[in-house]
Amino acid sequence: MSSVKSVIGIFLLIVCQAFWLTAQNKKLYFLLAENEPKEYRFLSKTELSSKTLYGGNIPVHLLNLDYDDGKLVLFSVLPKLNELRDKRTASNWKRIDIDTLKPNERIGMQQLRDMHRNGQAKYLRDGYDYRDLKKDDIVLVYKSDSGYVQSAYCLTEFFTIIDNTPLLFANDNKVCFINTAVPTLTAKEFENRYARARKTSSPNDVRNEYASLRRPLEYPVLFLSHSTATGRDTAYHYWLFSDWSTQDAPNRHRGIDRFVYVPGKGIIGGSFDFYFLQLQKKLWLSDNFFYEAYVKEQVMLPSQVPRSY
Repeated sequence: MSSVKSVIGIFLLIVCQAFWLTAQNKKLYFLLAENEPKEYRFLSKTELSSKTLYGGNIPVHLLNLDYDDGKLVLFSVLPKLNELRDKRTASNWKRIDIDTLKPNERIGMQQLRDMHRNGQAKYLRDGYDYRDLKKDDIVLVYKSDSGYVQSAYCLTEFFTIIDNTPLLFANDNKVCFINTAVPTLTAKEFENRYARARKTSSPNDVRNEYASLRRPLEYPVLFLSHSTATGRDTAYHYWLFSDWSTQDAPNRHRGIDRFVYVPGKGIIGGSFDFYFLQLQKKLWLSDNFFYEAYVKEQVMLPSQVPRSY
């Protein structure tokens, strides 16, 4: 009888895993239109290249939209890792016939709103887990000159803009908020202080094999480092303090871990260490490279600040 129960248990476990994998692999398609004044505002589209930071010639597209006066959605589109060959580029976009999509595969702005609201509420309630604010199960569909295209790999991130909301301490700025009035602290200053206090580097340091065993304080923090003048705009430079807790899969919960934000245009530049760490051997990048890029706050930047739509 015990052997029968064991077989049934194993069978149920396999079935549950199959359902879980199916749910994890389910993709939702969002059609981004440049002119949707009633539902959202399409802020900007920026093209970056990995050449200046990581090497290779891997394209990165950042697309920003905002809604409800202060809610920002960032779509970061990159090639699929398994389609990259050595250091040659792969396409970020593929043609799609939107008529082939089923109704339950398509989502609209209301669904994005719900994801944003529910993800932020869960994060603020639970205090640490913010994976619902950084999702890779949404396929971005965009109308190009030659027809509709879909993203190869898309990371969707939700932020709330709370510009000019004074905070007393820099680490009061949770990862879901972009606040231009938060006290500044550079990554290098932080690491120096952390090393003096803890006698080791922080969980942000990929060289630290024990970093993944420690949570960074009580919740991940979005620090403001400094601001720069970019033409008529002011660009605000942010960096993420989080962990590398995922051992057997990409740490996509880190998202765009350093970025440049311009009010009215969104996020126009940044870094994706979690993505390029998976290409470490192909691009001849060391753990020390990623640490130096972090403390120096290096990012990929566009050749010019994108125009607002």
